[in-house]
Amino acid sequence: SASGREMHAHRRLMPATPVRVSRLMLGFVAPLSRSPQSYLPALLFAGRFASAGAATRIVVPRAKVDVSHARSGGAGGQNVNKVNTKVELRFVVDDADWLPPDVRRRLAEDERGRINKAGELVLASSATRSQAGNLEDAFGRLQDIVDRACVPPKERQMRTGLSETSKRRRVEDKRRRSQVKQTRNRVEY
Repeated sequence: SASGREMHAHRRLMPATPVRVSRLMLGFVAPLSRSPQSYLPALLFAGRFASAGAATRIVVPRAKVDVSHARSGGAGGQNVNKVNTKVELRFVVDDADWLPPDVRRRLAEDERGRINKAGELVLASSATRSQAGNLEDAFGRLQDIVDRACVPPKERQMRTGLSETSKRRRVEDKRRRSQVKQTRNRVEY
């Protein structure tokens, strides 16, 4: 019907590729693509967004991550015994040339429970019943881990000690308080 076409006209204006927005992206939208050739370059929006005060975001290049599939446990009926839906992502943290050295160091510290003896960060996903859904889930989780490692820790300002004046004032206050308390003692008649 004509009214049906008009009602859904806004869908034609929507982008054809699905998008995912991260908390750290600060307004940047990265299209998701299933082909490794079309991944976005590792360092994105250094020009326009860095001038706005946003940190440079590192997008995980899918071609640089080893993907393997295995049979997933859990719900799925007969499908669970036939289809390799579980997705496992691996990459060697020290050899990840697409990550700056400080991010690699923070990633190795923060995710040491996910790194095996060979130095590979291993991330598995079997959240959905489909291989494509688990692949997107695994890459989304890996992107979140990299985003967290990209944020440098806040430098805390430590107090080095008390000044001589404050030490003197503290001792004087203690002495005064002690005298006040001693005047409260019971008087013997």
